[in-house]
Amino acid sequence: MIADLDEAKFRLQALTQAKPCLNVGDARDYLRRQHYHYALLDLYQWTLPEAFRQHPHRDRYRPALEGEDLSHSLLEVGFLTHLDTLLPAVPWNEAGEVGDLNEQGVFRDGLPLLDLGINLHADGVLEHLEPWFLVLAALSEPGQFILSQSLEDVEDLLQAQDLWPVMQRALDGPIATPPAQRNAIRRRFNREPMPVRFVPMAVNLIDKATGNYWLDAESDPERFPSGSSYHMPWNREAFAIAQQHGNRVEGYHQKVSDLNEWIQADPPTRLDHILDIWNSCLT
Repeated sequence: MIADLDEAKFRLQALTQAKPCLNVGDARDYLRRQHYHYALLDLYQWTLPEAFRQHPHRDRYRPALEGEDLSHSLLEVGFLTHLDTLLPAVPWNEAGEVGDLNEQGVFRDGLPLLDLGINLHADGVLEHLEPWFLVLAALSEPGQFILSQSLEDVEDLLQAQDLWPVMQRALDGPIATPPAQRNAIRRRFNREPMPVRFVPMAVNLIDKATGNYWLDAESDPERFPSGSSYHMPWNREAFAIAQQHGNRVEGYHQKVSDLNEWIQADPPTRLDHILDIWNSCLT
């Protein structure tokens, strides 16, 4: 069923101007290119029906960039510019647009999810973390490796906070790698009061093992030029999951922050307590 007269006129005009395609491969390529545009319109109508209806019909097909027949339509741009109201982080470019709005845009394969967690591989991250949080980082596999290679960069900071002995203890201790060990640690810390029970969450944040798309995304310019290791496909199921995970980011950060504040009150004593519990699960 055709929604309105304008839509019927457009489809008839498109039909009369259509050229026969005798090559199945060309037809498949054309449909693959068009699928991206259809997906954007479907998501716009599904996530923001009121905003979708405010666009006049002609915006559905009018190019957003004058003179560019293959650019996004005004309606598609309308959806892209609403993304920051639906998701926790959107990679805007310097012009305030979502990526490149032409056919070669980086978002044709999906929206790159930005890293909202902790990436110890990024420049300057170790120096910006609280010294007591560095001890928690030593409980993760990547954290232990990176700290063992960069101890001289943080040694003075740890010494000033009387945390050098506890850091050495953390680096010499076991780390949880198999799922069974991680589950044992989680169950043990769940018996502790808050915020001590959030220790496994903090370690998972460093390990990129939270199970949250946004927190586990990798921001490595050399490996992932788009800024992320994961692209959200343009479909309803993926979009709904990305929204759900995005809604949990702030709560996850708050729990880790509560733990950080608790440790800050007496770092050497409270980190030793954490290490006692951690090591008891792995020995």
